Amino acid sequence: MPISEARKRANNKHLATLDEMTIRVLKGRKDELKVIAAAKGKSLNQYVVDAIEAAEGKSIGIATCTIKKGDTVIISDSKAFKIDDEDDIH
Repeated sequence: MPISEARKRANNKHLATLDEMTIRVLKGRKDELKVIAAAKGKSLNQYVVDAIEAAEGKSIGIATCTIKKGDTVIISDSKAFKIDDEDDIH
């Protein structure tokens, strides 16, 4: 099925917000990285972006979980919060 003109415009609009860059790796390494990325449920592009952001110490996404009274939730390497009740987080 051909791509509609509206979809093409939307794709082009989104691509205009992004920069492109090229990285070079040793022959065969790209395929290895694709396998690693796929095993983590990511595209190769997202795997590389996440690795760069992690190396810079930036957030690489949002995690969600269910917590209950008495749980300790570790947000990062440097912060942990204790849940005393549903509305009180320290």
